[in-house]
Amino acid sequence: MSLSKTSIAGFAQQDLDRLQHIWGGQVYFAERRTPDRAGNAPHSDHAWVGYRAYPNPDGSIRWLVPDSDRNADFLAFYNRATKRAKMLAAVWKTAAWLQWPVLNRILGIRRLWVRIPQEMRSSKRGSLTIGVPLFLGTAGTDRKALARIPASADKAAQFVKIALGERSTALLRNEAGQLSWLKGFKSSFRYPTLSMMEEEGQLLVMDDVAPRDGNRVRHFGPAHARFVADLLSAPMPPALTDNGFWTALTEMAADLPQAPWAKAVRLLLDRLQEGPALPMQVMHGDFTPWNCWMDARDGTLAVYDWELSRTAPALFDLFHFVVQGESLLGTHQHGEASVNRIDRLENLLAAAMGQPALDHIFAGGGTTQNGATPIDPERHLQAYLCWMLCYYGPAYAARMQAGQASYAETRLMQVWTTWIQRHAHACAPQTMRTRFLAQLGEHLTDAGIALLKHRHGPLVDLPRESDLDTLGPKTRVVQLLRRWDQHPDLAAIRIREAPGMINALLVFRDGDLLSLDFLHAFQRKGLIYARAEEALRQARFDPGIGCMVLPAAIDLEYLVAFYQLNGSGLPKSYLAWFEALSEAEQTAARTHLEACTGMKGFSPGLATEAGASWMAHWKKRVLRWPENRFWKRAWRSTMHLLRSLMDTFRERGFTVTLSGADGAGKSTILADLERTLRKRYRRKVVVLRHRPSVLPMLSAWKHGRQEAERRAAVRLPRQGTNRNRFSSLLRFAYYYSDYLLGQFYVWFRYVLRGYVVLYDRYYFDFIVDGKRSNLQLDPRLAFAGWRLLFKPRRNYFLYAPAAVIRKRKQELDLDAIGALNDGYLALFRKLSGNGTNHPKQPRYTPVINLERERTLRRIIKDLEAPLRIPT
Repeated sequence: MSLSKTSIAGFAQQDLDRLQHIWGGQVYFAERRTPDRAGNAPHSDHAWVGYRAYPNPDGSIRWLVPDSDRNADFLAFYNRATKRAKMLAAVWKTAAWLQWPVLNRILGIRRLWVRIPQEMRSSKRGSLTIGVPLFLGTAGTDRKALARIPASADKAAQFVKIALGERSTALLRNEAGQLSWLKGFKSSFRYPTLSMMEEEGQLLVMDDVAPRDGNRVRHFGPAHARFVADLLSAPMPPALTDNGFWTALTEMAADLPQAPWAKAVRLLLDRLQEGPALPMQVMHGDFTPWNCWMDARDGTLAVYDWELSRTAPALFDLFHFVVQGESLLGTHQHGEASVNRIDRLENLLAAAMGQPALDHIFAGGGTTQNGATPIDPERHLQAYLCWMLCYYGPAYAARMQAGQASYAETRLMQVWTTWIQRHAHACAPQTMRTRFLAQLGEHLTDAGIALLKHRHGPLVDLPRESDLDTLGPKTRVVQLLRRWDQHPDLAAIRIREAPGMINALLVFRDGDLLSLDFLHAFQRKGLIYARAEEALRQARFDPGIGCMVLPAAIDLEYLVAFYQLNGSGLPKSYLAWFEALSEAEQTAARTHLEACTGMKGFSPGLATEAGASWMAHWKKRVLRWPENRFWKRAWRSTMHLLRSLMDTFRERGFTVTLSGADGAGKSTILADLERTLRKRYRRKVVVLRHRPSVLPMLSAWKHGRQEAERRAAVRLPRQGTNRNRFSSLLRFAYYYSDYLLGQFYVWFRYVLRGYVVLYDRYYFDFIVDGKRSNLQLDPRLAFAGWRLLFKPRRNYFLYAPAAVIRKRKQELDLDAIGALNDGYLALFRKLSGNGTNHPKQPRYTPVINLERERTLRRIIKDLEAPLRIPT
């Protein structure tokens, strides 16, 4: 009968394949001991071995322990450095001793019977791995299996390492080489003795170096300092390229994903390679509290797991021990800010480097082999962080995005990414806004706030005119804003509250801005249209962005409901964003929206049209929620109405006019100004063309409004044929009436409600360029009428040399352009002479418009006072 592996209920096929590889042959698995699959008597050349399988959180096998092990020898694989780990170890040890089926089921321990051929049992690998506790390794390409051979009367306990892939095979070969090298010099620490190695390097056998009275020590002490000093003083000639540390680091950095931490890695790596060469030495590579034992009798350190040993910057092991140990084993307060954790780590590193055993390293300016090279701890730390993120970062980030990362991976990524970005920001010239955005992800994550509908990748790449929407508890938002009130780069924070949200406009000391909408409820007027608490529970940390984000399904639920309830369709840009998502994300989003709308086969494309009929199903569903009962909705609606009335008159608007000859660039600057005020300053804006337009165009009486506007758009300027002064007087009286009456209309409808009113041309045209309005009029009459009109807060005359305007607008000749420029300049000087420099007084400012960006910055800078933005 041929023996083969078969799928067993509850066991992953990958785990069974690993066991086949570990034992070096084909075996037969069964859930219970039977003669064989056909019910025949067992063969004499086969033997049954019973195992207990201890699970990982994902259900795969963590430990495979033979039934004969009732002393829990498998716990030699387990790091018991924390109180929680010690408690779990006690539970597993009790379960191993009792072997109660009920207790095993509670703990998820499963039984597995393995029938193994005699030739496998008698082979060298089989004799080492069959019938002993097995640890099947942790996830990843470096995965290895461990077997522990208990001590006997004439032999100490041993560990067997089995490679499960190409990378793990290379690591075992590296460890064998390092253990052989360690025999070449005397040291204050103990290390394993290699007793066997397969020719292919897939299996190593080495002694167990754990002392009889050993324990693990989390804090870096004198014994750890002696270990580091011994390695730094080893008689080795490690040059910068001995084992390709910098070459490997550069190659890995080139393959990093697009993320803020990856940019920081590349920036620091360039600076490290531009500066003086760092002292290099052979390091352990994975020197941590769980890879060493402290002998309680004499304080000697026993260090194992040398597979990652290589040439590295001189302080690599010191940094690794402190950072890994404190990040994963240290006590942390719930909700503690990342910046506090890093400050504590830096203090611990300073204490570790202050150990007396390391005095000669720092006092001498380097290692024994590099005594003339100064030790710069900051640059060594940067090199360490670059290596850890290049080596582990991509895999950890991918698992975090998939929601499969472990607690250790998530915590380490947060520490590494925050720390390396701090170093990168310190050496990279940045604006205050960019520097703040680089830290924003850390602030939001520490406060438990997630980004909503973010589509711009890393936060530092956020366009200047874009804002950010977030979701988080209101109390956390208030606490965060209070912290920012003391931020050194912020000049002011302007806060506005609305139903379900707080808007914060951050004003930086260099004049830049950042607007954030902090949502704490999905609310429109009195209706709660989605549950914020449930959504926030689904948030996950995204290393590519640098903070917590919500799933695409939640983003789309918010977007569809927000735009539909506000009477508009979903913008096409969001539809394109949805179509760029992965297939799994699109399927999850469609399923979620089907549940929200009650429509099978719902797609976001259906939401691009306003007034969708299916929104009635959505509203009907949410109206059944307890939070949308009548009296609660009525109360929220009343409060919304009162707040809207208060906000309407809380902040007054103002009027801005742009004047100048045709071709001066008014329309272009006006469009830029409107977009900037809307996007960056979050102001309501209305654009008026030339007049308030309370009264229609004169030609509208004859041709109708639409036809009159069409004719005016295609008609060239200054081409009117009117020469009659009486006709001009009547025409001017009509236009003046529009200004006189319309100013009250504009004031009450827009200015009192907080709008910024932008005029493309204004009354000044009647004074300087009456011909453009087909008028033959004495400018003194138009100027006299100016006295009865409200004076706009800011007035800008855009001009350029006549030759430049002539290139833009061929319809005007150079003399006409020069005359218009002179006329506007003279008028603005005259009006400026009548005013003051008080911020509330009207200003008349000529602005030369040769560079679009410079002109816009000049106007925005001048508007800071009426916008109430501190300079």
